Amino acid sequence: MIVPIVLHRVVESACDEFEDVTIASLDRVLGKKTGQYIVTDDIDDLKIKSKEKYYLISFDDGCLSDYEIVFPRLKKLNIKATFFVNIENVGKSGFTNWDMLKEMKGSKMSIGSHGYSHTNMTMSDKTKAKFNLLESKKCLENILFDDVYGFSFPYGKYNTNLIGLAKSVGYKYCFSSRHGVIVEDSDIYPRNSINGSMTFEDIDRILNLKLYTRFIWTLEDVSKILIKFLFGDRMYVTVRKFIVSGRKNA
Repeated sequence: MIVPIVLHRVVESACDEFEDVTIASLDRVLGKKTGQYIVTDDIDDLKIKSKEKYYLISFDDGCLSDYEIVFPRLKKLNIKATFFVNIENVGKSGFTNWDMLKEMKGSKMSIGSHGYSHTNMTMSDKTKAKFNLLESKKCLENILFDDVYGFSFPYGKYNTNLIGLAKSVGYKYCFSSRHGVIVEDSDIYPRNSINGSMTFEDIDRILNLKLYTRFIWTLEDVSKILIKFLFGDRMYVTVRKFIVSGRKNA
C-alpha cells in the first residue's frame, strides 16, 4: 500500500496560510524508515506489494522552502520526494529557480509538472488546457534533461477529459487532492494534504493509516465538494482561513 501525501510551503513556526506547514510537522512526516519513501517513478513497481507500506511525499507549487528547508532534510535522511512546479513561477521571488531544481534532480528527487501556470484547468478550453499540460512538460524535460511523467492538477481540480488529455501528451501519473491510498491501477491518484490546522496526532493518523481514518476521509471529501457546490470556492477558502486563524489564537 502506498500512502500519498502532499505539502506546500514549509515555514519556521507560525502558519500564515491554511496550506503552510511548520518544520516540526515536516519532520513528523519524515520520521519513518528511509526505505519507505518513494517517488512517482516507483509506483508501478511497489503498489502490488499489498502488505508493505510506503509513503509518496510530494510538494506542490515549487516554493523556495522546497530547496532551503525540505531538500537539506531529505538529503540528510536519505529520503526521496517529488516536487511539482509551475513553470511561470520558477525563478520568481519565493519560488525555486532552475539551478535549484537541477541540483534537486541530481540528488534523485523527482520533478513533476503542476502546470505551466497555476490555473483552474476545468475552466480552460481544450487548447489552453493542452498548452498548460504539454508546454510545462516540454520545458521541464528540456531544462532538466529527463522525462517527466508526473502531473498534479492545480487546486486539485480535474475532470475526465483533462485526465485523458494529460495521458495523451505523455503523463503516466496524475494526482488530485482527494484523500486515499494507491493500491491499484488508476487514471487519477489521490493525495492526503498535510496543512497548518493539523496536530501531530492528525499527521500520525495519516502515517499510521487505519480503516476508520479512511472512512473519515470520505466524509471530509464529500463535505468539501458540498461546500464548494453550494457556496463556491471563495467561501471554502474563507472557511480554511478561519480554521488557521482559530488555531493561531488557541
